[in-house]
Amino acid sequence: MPNSTITARANVGTGADLLATVDTPQGKAGAVAVVLSTGVDVGTGNPFPVSVGTLPLPSGAATEATVAAISTKTPALGQALAAASSPVVIASNQSAVPISGAVTGSGTFTSGGPAAHSAVASGNPVQVGGVVAVAVSIAEVAGDVCRSTMTTGGALVTKGFSVPEVDWAYAATAGGIATTTDVVIAAAAGASVRNYLAAISVTNASATIATEVVIKDGATVIWRETLGTQMLPSSAAQRTFPIPLRGSANTALSVACVTIGAAVYVNAQGYIAP
Repeated sequence: MPNSTITARANVGTGADLLATVDTPQGKAGAVAVVLSTGVDVGTGNPFPVSVGTLPLPSGAATEATVAAISTKTPALGQALAAASSPVVIASNQSAVPISGAVTGSGTFTSGGPAAHSAVASGNPVQVGGVVAVAVSIAEVAGDVCRSTMTTGGALVTKGFSVPEVDWAYAATAGGIATTTDVVIAAAAGASVRNYLAAISVTNASATIATEVVIKDGATVIWRETLGTQMLPSSAAQRTFPIPLRGSANTALSVACVTIGAAVYVNAQGYIAP
């Protein structure tokens, strides 16, 4: 307290009281007056002067400098950079925080379902739908995101095996195959890419020469068929493979007759894939 001396004196009482008293629930208690160095009693009009300028702060208490630092990191409402923001630590056992309303943002967002692959189903299923189409769309190009296509009856439109752009087809040569030389029906597709044979039709028009016909993956026979003589187109050996014949990576598929002199017509369809 600057330049002041505080003293205490007992108030003189009145009547039968030697000292001034105050009434309490336990009875009367003596009253003591606090007097400033000016001789004035401390009271409503004369407050007790206190200065905190030189009071020591307890250990760890905030100083003016730290309060100012916090103030600079507590800006007006809105967002700020990390260096200008007060850090917030979320407890490791924090319960889920519900979010309502529209959520917008930028960058990469990752989400996952309540159950892992092959785990017991749990939670509510996510509905997966598509777009009904009654005409061919040519707007999509390689690398585009594309929605599933549905029929007007709600059925998913699918294509067997692969996309149309990687399908291939081989048409029989005029007069058929009369030698035992390998005839390529699908060229090597490139590094790490294979040919797949999905369907084949073979017939022998020779009136006198029967033969076996083989499909080769490079030099390896992967399919064989016996053909009689004078086969009509309607009696052609037509084969559709539920599991397409799979060639080796970057290897041609070919067809060959085992006997010379036949007249074998081969038509084949397939696709390329890894």
